[in-house]
Amino acid sequence: MTRFMQTLWILAFAVMAPGLESRLHARDKQAKVFILPGQSNMEGRGQVRSLDWLGRRPKYGRLLRKIKDTRDNVLPAKELSDEYWRRGGHWYGRYNGSAADYSLIGYAVAEAPGAGSHLAMTPPMGWNSWNAFEKDIDEDKIKAIADAMVTSGMRDAGYTYLVLDDAWMAKERDKDGRLVAEPQKFPGGMKAIGDYIHSKGLKFGLYEDRGKWTCQQLPGSFGHERIDMETFAGWGVDYIKMDSCFAESNGRMSSEDHAIYRKWIKATGRPIVLSISDFGNAAWAWGGKESAQLWRTSNDIYPWMGSIYGCAETSAGDRRIHPAFNGLWQFAGPGHWNDPDMLQVGNLKRMDEGSREIADRAHFSLWCILAAPLMAGNDLRTMTDKVRNVLTAPELIAVNQDKRGLQGYKILNQGGCEVYNKPLADGTTAVLLLNKTAKKADITVHWDKIGLSGNQPVRDLWARKELGRFKDSFTAGNLGPHEHRMIKVGRPGPPLPAPTKMPLEKYTVTRKGTTYLSDLYYIWKAGNAPAYDAAFSGDPIRAAGQAFDKGLGCKAKCAVMFKVNGRAERFRAVVAMGKSSAPDAKGRFRVYNEDFFANRVLWDSGQMTADSPPKEIDIELKDVQCLMLVFDGKGAAGDWADARVINESH
Repeated sequence: MTRFMQTLWILAFAVMAPGLESRLHARDKQAKVFILPGQSNMEGRGQVRSLDWLGRRPKYGRLLRKIKDTRDNVLPAKELSDEYWRRGGHWYGRYNGSAADYSLIGYAVAEAPGAGSHLAMTPPMGWNSWNAFEKDIDEDKIKAIADAMVTSGMRDAGYTYLVLDDAWMAKERDKDGRLVAEPQKFPGGMKAIGDYIHSKGLKFGLYEDRGKWTCQQLPGSFGHERIDMETFAGWGVDYIKMDSCFAESNGRMSSEDHAIYRKWIKATGRPIVLSISDFGNAAWAWGGKESAQLWRTSNDIYPWMGSIYGCAETSAGDRRIHPAFNGLWQFAGPGHWNDPDMLQVGNLKRMDEGSREIADRAHFSLWCILAAPLMAGNDLRTMTDKVRNVLTAPELIAVNQDKRGLQGYKILNQGGCEVYNKPLADGTTAVLLLNKTAKKADITVHWDKIGLSGNQPVRDLWARKELGRFKDSFTAGNLGPHEHRMIKVGRPGPPLPAPTKMPLEKYTVTRKGTTYLSDLYYIWKAGNAPAYDAAFSGDPIRAAGQAFDKGLGCKAKCAVMFKVNGRAERFRAVVAMGKSSAPDAKGRFRVYNEDFFANRVLWDSGQMTADSPPKEIDIELKDVQCLMLVFDGKGAAGDWADARVINESH
């Protein structure tokens, strides 16, 4: 082995392609593998070109900058790439052979004795008790579900987590302040339930709430974070669903709350997946991936297609983010996933029996192409073969679990006729053509929209058969309501390009001086989307007889969050009731630090009417990462005139 290779093994650096941010920790040996974001440094042959940017890690940067190009620096790319793939390596390596070589080094170190491993490198799969049973759970039911996960083939299809939702715990903690199981429901206790689940080759998940109470008003975890995480680890818990009911009274921001849980989970030494359930309150914006492996993007899901499509839109549409992002796909990836909530496959209502299987398949196809966690929620004990076949469809699950970890994104939306694309690790791409309308429709995907051209092979993933070769496009004809085609297009080879991520400067404060908020895309919203540089009615923004070229126009309920990233020192604006307000309407303007749960109101206008004079805002933004502007008022319109942040020192 060359001296250069020995140096790399000792340093254990894995250089990856743009955008991958991760770490592998070898606990016993204290070895660390840093997989850093940045441009790939090497050509496909594995020749080192430049390692200067690694200087961000001062301890090693000085040494690495001295490495010169020599013949000895060429690595056996093919052999290492083959081994990398055999070990289940990440797609980035396939995209650049030399990246695979160096990441293989990281994998080897991570597999050293005592090394830890990443959690949720593909979307978690399992079953959660709430959708089927709500709070009506007990020991016998959970054991029967564990049995059914095995006998039905769910476990072997990849569903490994069995999660008990709210109402498993007693109304009071024990004398030592520890959570205990509700004795009538779970007389054997949670450790015994966990042991039974583990005995079936499954993983054990439990629900808690970061507030004082759970949603069912049982003991929450606030003030007991350390002891609860120690208790869960002692019971053998592998997955925690952390709800957010009553968290508004915590006095902490969401980022602070979840950092506490991650700290104490890490202190237990047990690898536990943390799932944030916060009704879609912007975890992707304030840094949920620093603490958790998945986060909710939506309100609760219900067993009808309107709710299912609505939840999918929070992840793949503009219900939660500016339309320019085309969904939340760029915030998801291996180890951190957008979660549009649990599956309702097998539970659907408000439709006849003949339509139910089609709708179940549409629901499952959407979750698979969106790389959403697959947490089944039906009663597995009475599951029909049709439902089981949907939930265990192997080629659909393979799309969801693809190691490349890209979330699918829309490439077409014409009045409810939609096409989604999800480039895969093997060089092919998955495409969903879906009719969400009430009428029959033909839907076409053109190859130039998915990075392909010419004659391409197409495979039907539900039918599990080849459909032949198609030139330039494929059309799914005569699709009725909820009908769709889930296909795989192309030939194995180098991965197709991913879409371009939104540049940071488009939605984050990055420069010194003044940044108008209307020059940035909001990163989260609730209620009506604001008008940019105009009143909500489309008229110019006017306040106190003055016209403003910049600002935001709002109506009724309108909350938007901007990523200021700690780079803004002041926020300034003039707020006024809009001229299109109803005569007796009242409105209120508030400025928050981060999301609603923090209750950190930086400025509050109080109730304003059409007769109220405009009010000026000039407030300090110390260490604010996310700035939320909220306007609300029935029949009211409001203007944030000249809304801007000031950054003089960064």
